[in-house]
Amino acid sequence: MTQDVVELRKKNDAHTPMKILHFTTDLMLGSQVNLAARPRGVAVELINRLDRLFERIDQITGLIILDLQSAHWSADQFQQLRQVHPTTVPCIAYAQHVFPELLAEAQRVGIENVMTRGQFAAAVSGMIERLTSVDA
Repeated sequence: MTQDVVELRKKNDAHTPMKILHFTTDLMLGSQVNLAARPRGVAVELINRLDRLFERIDQITGLIILDLQSAHWSADQFQQLRQVHPTTVPCIAYAQHVFPELLAEAQRVGIENVMTRGQFAAAVSGMIERLTSVDA
């Protein structure tokens, strides 16, 4: 995760309990995020549709995580919903490295941090740790 995500967290209310919304249908990686977040007191909600994610946009105090390979992923819909519901909450998107078009599409619609699934899986615990320690 880039330093930009930590800086955005600092700009948001770093004293509010953190909540992560994870857009995915992958229960294995969803569990990995939850296991990394739980010991740090971070709530994680799995969401499988973009419209539902944006219905909860005001509840997000930490991070939006997007699985670009989810069945309901649409870069254009994400961009439209983000225009209607702007947020300063940092966004991380990931997909397997064999889908470079998905990664490029996420960057095109302005997602701040785009990485391969392997990079995300390896970094998720450290990302959450850094986000929860911004006041330290």
